[in-house]
Amino acid sequence: MVTGDLFKRHTDKREGELTQIKSLLVSKAVLAEKAREIGIGDALYLSREEDLAGGRNRASILGDAFEAILGAIYLDGGLEPARAFTTLHLLAAQEEITSNGTYLNFKSALLEHTQSEGRGHPRYLVHAEDGPDHRKTFTVEVLVAGDRVGLGQGRSKKEAQQMAAREALEKLGVE
Repeated sequence: MVTGDLFKRHTDKREGELTQIKSLLVSKAVLAEKAREIGIGDALYLSREEDLAGGRNRASILGDAFEAILGAIYLDGGLEPARAFTTLHLLAAQEEITSNGTYLNFKSALLEHTQSEGRGHPRYLVHAEDGPDHRKTFTVEVLVAGDRVGLGQGRSKKEAQQMAAREALEKLGVE
């Protein structure tokens, strides 16, 4: 649904640009934000422990719940109701989402930059893991052509990779 709509709307964009927009629109961060906007967190059935630990506002849970609701709409009503839900909650906000740097996929931007300069694929290495399992912090470094160009921290490896890519883009002077 998202891919088809983007392809129809943006005939002037290259495949790589469309892929980045699609990845952004269906990212956990965006789906979680859309789930918050429509109050999905309040309707979740969570264990007491998960609820007390902030599960109603956890991006991974909210993003998964948004996807589950979309799937249920599709199974219950078919393609058109699912398309209407997607259009209302994701595609209608496309301009806002894509222009908001908060949702930028730094890893994709770094990959595109390094490939355009013939420097290959960035490599992400876990530098450190600190804290207990339920509160772990990851530190990840990103290497381009063997040189460390960024270091990032996050609550997940993926988040730490994004922060490392963000730092790398800043160091490399990429906007």
